[in-house]
Amino acid sequence: MHELTQRTLAVPILIVVACSFVVGSATGCRFLPSRRASVSSQPQQYQYQHHRRIAPAPADVLVSQYYQQLKPRRIVIAIPTSRTHLLPEQKTFALALADSLRRCGFADAVVAPPCACDSQAIRKGKFDLQQLVDLSSTFSGDAVLYCDVVSFSAYEPLEVAISMRLVDARESIAIMAVDGHWDLRDAQTQSSYLNYLSSNPTDNDFQAGIKFQSPTEFLNFVSADVAKLMLAQ
Repeated sequence: MHELTQRTLAVPILIVVACSFVVGSATGCRFLPSRRASVSSQPQQYQYQHHRRIAPAPADVLVSQYYQQLKPRRIVIAIPTSRTHLLPEQKTFALALADSLRRCGFADAVVAPPCACDSQAIRKGKFDLQQLVDLSSTFSGDAVLYCDVVSFSAYEPLEVAISMRLVDARESIAIMAVDGHWDLRDAQTQSSYLNYLSSNPTDNDFQAGIKFQSPTEFLNFVSADVAKLMLAQ
């Protein structure tokens, strides 16, 4: 069985997708190759498409080789209840991400009520199979995006760490993962954020300063950035 692995990249962010064979269990599933792929007695080699921005950025994306054939049309965004101190930020980001995914044309998206999903296990590639099926069937989605705001600083400088796993509900396959860190102390992140805010300018510098330090505006910006990266795959 292939274990989930990570690689250190020369950027402030690590984004990883890995696959392993399913361990037969009624309680969960792991990253695995598509059931549509032929099964061989030889070790399976996994290939990934790698998208990298030309300039340094807070996020890269790796996707499964089966992503194109399993690209979702409707996504259910699931947020964990385990980080109770971040639950408001979890909801704010999830709603903003759903809107961003729809606006950029990636997929239709709906946010499910917070659920008792193990975010640490999910990041390691293990999912509750019954929960995956229930979420997808209840909200008529063909994929579930487990979305976790790992940490968030609402004080200057604004900073957020996001961890996400996109899992195809039809095949129980993780097809994309995002682990990102957006920090306004980073010059390029700050520049991108200012460019985002300039699309809806304010009347004066005082209002612009308030908007720049708005946690909601910052989470909206990060959601739009993530949606663009996902669309680029």
